[in-house]
Amino acid sequence: MLRAPWRRVCVTGLFAVTLIAAGCGSSSSSSSSSSTSASATTTSSAASSATSAAPSETTVAPTAAQATAAGQKAAANEGPPVKLPTETIGVVNVLRASEAAQRLEAGTDAAAKALGWKVSGVDAAGDPTKSEAGIVTFVNEHVGAIVDISNPTAAITQGLAEARAKNIPVINIGGLQNSRPRSNTTS
Repeated sequence: MLRAPWRRVCVTGLFAVTLIAAGCGSSSSSSSSSSTSASATTTSSAASSATSAAPSETTVAPTAAQATAAGQKAAANEGPPVKLPTETIGVVNVLRASEAAQRLEAGTDAAAKALGWKVSGVDAAGDPTKSEAGIVTFVNEHVGAIVDISNPTAAITQGLAEARAKNIPVINIGGLQNSRPRSNTTS
């Protein structure tokens, strides 16, 4: 099992890749992450050269091959490849019938599989008790992380508390979580 700092780094990377993959659109999209990196590099290069270059000069984006070569060179400078331990990621989807939720889950699956991790999913089918049970089950299975797709905070507070107690990161995507859900009672 990963130590807490490495787990957080890996889970943060998984989250970033999920957001990028979810934003890519349909599965028939032909864009790749290397072109995203190239765009980011071009934007950075354009911003830095724009301040020092004459207004008539234009910046040409690197080709995919140039961007790949630059990435490989940077990776080689950082040291040898590191084998990540296999983790299982639990995904609790509020409603798998939703196209938006399907995209978010597909992005999560793709990101986890790119890291060599396993994914186990639960479709709560819009039922808050299934959402809660799914998270609690993943906590009891000691998964590496839990990805919550659009479940309202009030529906999963017990599971969130149990995950926090066992140092299992929970990443919410597709919905806002309230760190202090309202109680049904008044004081």
